[in-house]
Amino acid sequence: QQDEYLAKAEYAAILKTYGTQRVFSNISRAEDTHIRLLTPILEKYNVTAVTSDTLPSPVIPESLKSAYAIGVQTEIENIDMYERFLKADLP
Repeated sequence: QQDEYLAKAEYAAILKTYGTQRVFSNISRAEDTHIRLLTPILEKYNVTAVTSDTLPSPVIPESLKSAYAIGVQTEIENIDMYERFLKADLP
């Protein structure tokens, strides 16, 4: 869930700095969905959920082109993380 909050904060900062960019607003909404879906799972297994106010501030990219590159890399890392979770022995 922490990863979802971090991504959401990053995309919010990009939107605030560079204005509405559809790809970032769409991904930001997807992060909301991920957070909402993860919350009951964390509660079921008694895992303490993070809150958005306990995370570091996002770094604002120096250009919109950099923002796109960061967005791509962030999503690749997110996919990798979930693929590792799927291979782990988790409940």
